[in-house]
Formats: sequence, C-alpha cells, structure tokens
Amino acid sequence: MLPEGRWTVTVGLLAVILYIAYIVVKPILKAVYLAIFCPIFSTKSFEVVDQPYPTDKEKDDVLNKGFKPERVPQNLDVIVIGSGPSGLNAAYLLAKAGKKVLVLEQHDTAGGSMHTFIEHGYEFDSGHHISVNVGKDGIAGLCLNVLLDGKVEFVPTSPYYPIGGTSKMAYYAAKNVKDAGGEILVRAKVVKIITQGQRAIGVTVQKGSTTTDVFAPIIISSAGIEITFKHLLPRAISDTSEWYKDAKPFMNKPTAYYQLFVGLNKTAEELDLPWQPIRCFTTTKECGEVFNEYLSLSLEEALEVDIPVMALFFNSTKDPTFNDRHPGKSTLEIFTIANNDWFNKWQPLPIKKRGDEYDELKKAFGQKILDQALEICPQLKDHVDCIVYGTSASANYYFNRIAGGGTKLDNTRARMSLEASAKMRTDTGIPGLDMTSGSLLTCLHILSTFVIFALATRDFYSILGVPRSASKNQIKKAYRNLAKELHPDKNQGDPDAQQKFQDLGAAYEALSDDDKRKMYDRCGEECLKKEGGMGGDGFDAFSSFFGHDFGGFGFDFHGQGREREVPRGADIVMDLWVSLEELYAGNFVEVARMKRVVRPAKGTRKCNCRQEMVTRSLGPGRFQMTQQTVCDECPNVKLVNEEKLLEVEIEPGMKDLQEHRFVAEGEPHIDGEPGDLIFKIRGSPHPKFERRGDDLYTNVTISLQDALVGFEMEITHLDGHKVAVKRDKVTWPGARIRKKGEGMPNYENNNLFGTLYITFDVSFPKSDFAESDKEAIKKVLSQSSVNNVYNGLRGF
Repeated sequence: MLPEGRWTVTVGLLAVILYIAYIVVKPILKAVYLAIFCPIFSTKSFEVVDQPYPTDKEKDDVLNKGFKPERVPQNLDVIVIGSGPSGLNAAYLLAKAGKKVLVLEQHDTAGGSMHTFIEHGYEFDSGHHISVNVGKDGIAGLCLNVLLDGKVEFVPTSPYYPIGGTSKMAYYAAKNVKDAGGEILVRAKVVKIITQGQRAIGVTVQKGSTTTDVFAPIIISSAGIEITFKHLLPRAISDTSEWYKDAKPFMNKPTAYYQLFVGLNKTAEELDLPWQPIRCFTTTKECGEVFNEYLSLSLEEALEVDIPVMALFFNSTKDPTFNDRHPGKSTLEIFTIANNDWFNKWQPLPIKKRGDEYDELKKAFGQKILDQALEICPQLKDHVDCIVYGTSASANYYFNRIAGGGTKLDNTRARMSLEASAKMRTDTGIPGLDMTSGSLLTCLHILSTFVIFALATRDFYSILGVPRSASKNQIKKAYRNLAKELHPDKNQGDPDAQQKFQDLGAAYEALSDDDKRKMYDRCGEECLKKEGGMGGDGFDAFSSFFGHDFGGFGFDFHGQGREREVPRGADIVMDLWVSLEELYAGNFVEVARMKRVVRPAKGTRKCNCRQEMVTRSLGPGRFQMTQQTVCDECPNVKLVNEEKLLEVEIEPGMKDLQEHRFVAEGEPHIDGEPGDLIFKIRGSPHPKFERRGDDLYTNVTISLQDALVGFEMEITHLDGHKVAVKRDKVTWPGARIRKKGEGMPNYENNNLFGTLYITFDVSFPKSDFAESDKEAIKKVLSQSSVNNVYNGLRGF
C-alpha cells in the first residue's frame, strides 16, 4: 500500500504519461485513418478551402436538372434513389471510385434536407439546421469533408454551421457527384424497384402520366425503409426479406413535426438573436409521458393547450455571409412535435391546393407556435415580416415520408443496441439492393461511407445472385450455372474472367459451408480471412461439380473437345438411386468416393531410371503436365486412394437412366488420363405416386358414402403443396380424373408440367345391413337390378 503522498505523485506521473501518449498517438491514428480514405477517393487530405457562393444559374444547372429519358446515361453502374446527404455521399464516393452513377430525386431540387428555399426574399433551411461534431479532427467532420470535397467551411463553434448556408452544402455535394462523372435528375419519382427473380435490377421513374424503366446492377435506396420495402419492392420479395423482418420491430409510427419559418425585418445583430438553438419545455414531467398525452389529442384539442416542447433555430446569426446575401433581414425556424393524423387527410391533395379548412387550421396551429416563441423572444414581436407554415403533410410531400417524422426508425436504446446495429446493415440481403439514410444510423455521412466500403468488399450473395435467405441447394444451383458461364476457358477475351471465376469460387466456398456462412453473415469476408477459412483458386469447387478440367471439362469450349489420342483409364458407370421428390423439385446429392489416383513413386535399387515430366498443350492457355516412365524395369508411379466429394445435381424432371458425367474422375491410367465417372440417375419406387414420362399416377380409396354423395379432399404433392380434389357426383370404382399441370416438370422446360391422374377405389362396408336399411337404400337409389354377364378378359 503506497502512502497518500506517493499515490498523488504516481497518479500525477500516470496522467502526464497518458497525455504524452495521446499527443503522440493521435496524429498516427489520424494518418492511418486518412490512409484508408485518401488512396481510394483522393490524393489530398481533405484540407478545407472555402469556395465562393454559387450563382443562381450555377445552382440551377446542378440542383434543378429535370428528368428526361434521353438524359439518362448509358451503361449505368449504380442508381441512387434520393438526393439527401446520405444519397449524395454514396453517389459521390462511388463516382470517384470510377462508377457511373445516376441520382434520382422526386423533389424539384436536389439536396434533401440540405436544400434551402426562398420565400418573400427570405432564405430558409428546409431541415439541416446544425452540424454536430464536424470539426477537422473528428471522424464526422472528415466524412463530411469527403462529401463536400473540402469546398465548404464551417463556423468553428458547436453546433457547427456551414458558411454560406446549407444550400451551399447541397450545391457542392451535388456538383462533386457531377464532376466525378455522375448525373443528378430531379422531378424523377421512383415508383418501383424492378426485380428479376430475387435480384434488384433497376427502377421505374414516373413523370406525369408516363413511366420510364432505368437499369443498373446496383440500386442504393436513400428513400427510407418503409418507402423502399412497402411501396417500391414487390410484396413477394419484401415479405420474405429477413432484413426487413429485423427492421420491423423498430418501425413504430414516428413522431411527426410541425415547422414554422419566420422572416424578420431586422438583422440578427439588431434583434440580439442568440447563436445557440433554444429548446423550450412547458413542463418538468417525464418527457415521454407528456408527449404521449399531447399527441393523443385531436387537432382541435391541441389548439387549446400549451405545446409541450419546441426548438428555436437562429441560423442567420451563425452564417457570417447571411447579411451580405440578405441585407437587413434575419430568420427564425421553429420545430415542434405533432400528430401525423392531424393533417393526414389533406396529404393526397396537391400542395397549395388543399382548401380553406386546411389553410385555416395550419395557420391557427402556426400562430399558437409563434405566440409561445414570442414569450421567450419578445423583442421579435414587432418584426415578423413573413411566415411559412410547414405541416407534417408538407414534410411528407417534399421529403417523401410517410408519417412526417425526422427519422424513420425508433431512436430507442433497443434500436441502438449492438445486436440491432449488426442486423441493420446497409446490405439488405436482396442482391443488387443496398440501403442508406437516417433509417439506419443517425450520422448520415458516416453511414453512406459504410455503404461504399460494403460495396467495395466482395458481396458473396450478390456474386452468386441469391438472397441471404437462400437454401444450400439454391446456392449450389447458382454456383453450378454461373461456373459454366464464367469459366476462364469460355471467356478468353475477358481480362477479368479469372478474377470473376475466383470470386465465384470464394463465394461458394464461404456460403456452402454452414460454419463459414454464419461467420460471413456476422462480420463479412475479413472474419473468414482472419480465421484462415478462405483458400483455393475457384477450381476446387468446380471439380466437385464437373470433375477435373481437361480440355474444357467436356463442354468443348474450344471446339475441339478432349484429345482422344492420349491413353485413358476405364470409365466407371454407377447407378444413383434418388427419390421421386428429388426428381420433382431438384436437389444436390453429395457422393463421397475413394478415388484411385496416380502418384509418383521412388525408383527401385535395381535400376537408375529417373522420372521426367512432359508438358502437353490442351488448347489456348491450357497445359497438362504428365509423368513419363523412362524404363519399365521399376515402378516409378503408384496408385493410392484419395477421398473425393462430388456434387451430383438432380435437375427437376430428369428421366430414368439419364447420365451425369464427371470428367476424369474414373479409373486412372499410368501413362495417360483417367477415365470418366458416369452416374445413371435411377428413380426409386414411391409409395404414393407412379411416374410415367412427365405424368404422375396415384390411387385414392374413398368410402361408399363419398362415392355416392360426393366429397372434398386434398392430396399432398411431392413438394408439400396441396392438390384440391372435389367431386359432387357419383364416383364409381375405377373412375379417373385428371389434374393438368400437377404432374412432373418437363426436363427441357421446367415451366411445363405433366398431368396427375387420380384413380378412385371404393371401400364397401364389410358388415351386413339390416332389412330396414336395405329397403331404405333401395328406396333412395330407385335402381332396378342390372345383371349383365360379359367376357371381361376379351382383348386383354
């Protein structure tokens, strides 16, 4: 135990050491951070060099270019839905990385919450009122400078504010996208995300009564989760999305806002306006309880009580250029909470054409807000020159929101938990679709940077073209189809073919293994690399589906097939019995076999023979190295057994005795190539169905009662779906009905199905009827005896 004085000295020394360490380590960490960003997106360290305020024409050219089909660039790489901070940031960084990007904005100006509007000569911020922690040393500041390319300087106080106003942010953010080769088009309302299978491949843009389809391999939505999944994606995809299911618990109805924009006919200095925002509360009670009580009121009731909370922003005081641009004026912007239902019924109506009742109510509510604000700032009372009312219906219209809220997910402790943050990533699990915006994180600029890094790393699901919920069979099928298409031998004119094939192999390696897939889903490819879980060059997986690659693996890519002059080992032919269910729905069957392979062996002491390697061309860019025996006096090779796992694809509708060939997986040959392994597909007998071609046959036993009066029933098909059978007339023994389209899938065209034939047997009662019952049956049937004797075997 140290004496009290010694403790003081020790703590003091420790504090000095920690401070010195902080001073030393801080620039190192910053340099490392910049090293991550700068080489990718720029060669400079994002030093801020403030640029002049743009002219009206410059702003119009950049922010207000309307959508026309002929203005859409060709061969797009990325489409970004929405031009808010996160959308523009993602677009700019991708454009800087060489991608051809198109940003689509439904409003008549780009910038989202960064844009401003002019009313009666006053310039108001639409939503971006302050920037928190964007100093030069902060990560948020660095990310924001990436977006603005260092062209906007901020007033160095907290909260920060852009010199020149938020419209300058919108202008340079949009201009940087265009300067990097991207395009931004406004009045372009995206009404649909186009999908092909489970993959997003484009968007449908509506302008007036006409629609235009625009395609790109990557879609980034900055429109919010609810708009994206409820209104833009097909229900069949959004309803089955695991990512969307994880988001739903946080998608409670958000609090709406009412905005009041007030123009003042004196300067900020003359009115002694404060720099800092003012947050006003009319109660000391717990906020959540007060808010819930207030929001449960009707609009008429809300007009009779105090507004519990407001925020007052005096942005004209923070911008040193405001007085030069708008001499003799200043502004006040007020935010308060509101119930979206108060103005919701007018939302479908055109803006500024919502009728007298709407105008009267919004002005009454706005006046109440202003009256409370003037109690706090009484010096403004005689200087109110202009008022613009912004209801939740207006916010929904201009910002494409559903409930007029500032955010689209709950800002709760559960939402901010590590588990929720891990699940709510920018990758939606839908191939080709990524998300950004305040729906995911509260710092939009950092979030959109995460989008870029997510896109910069390999997305194994997108490479295979499967959703994150894909089954193992779906992954195997996708790999097998793409492997044939992307094999380097088939794409010799493509310099990227080898890399694409390796990416495909890596994707299959990670996602076909349950443990690796869990690790990848949790923290991506980097985790797999750290754990040593990645290896191979793409050909290992290929050989498990097709066999070893000799001469184009039997697909004759070079027009010459396998060279047959080389001695070959014998082919191995085996029956592979599979179930009728597998032949109906398709499956992958793993076959593990002990394969005999030729391996080098040392020569004997009787002979000094040596081993030579002979290189033989198998076509352009392909060579085979084989071992040549120098003499036959000693064994220079030996046969050993090696275990090999093969993936046999059972395709829907395959016929009995149809062959599946694995090249070079047969018997080895000491002086040549191995033979092939051939599986003959055999269908196992089924207890309920008989297959004949593409048709299925089954028998159903029904009771005598059902045979006479009719019945309803369901037959469970091979894949589990139900086939409804209904009869409302007499069914005799041996009667047969047909169900078209319920047979086996056609092998050549899986969209075509054969017929299911159902033959009925009738189960007669085994006990005798009483005489009275017999008479009742005769009376009901009213049928005379028919005793027709005939030769039933004639012609059999």
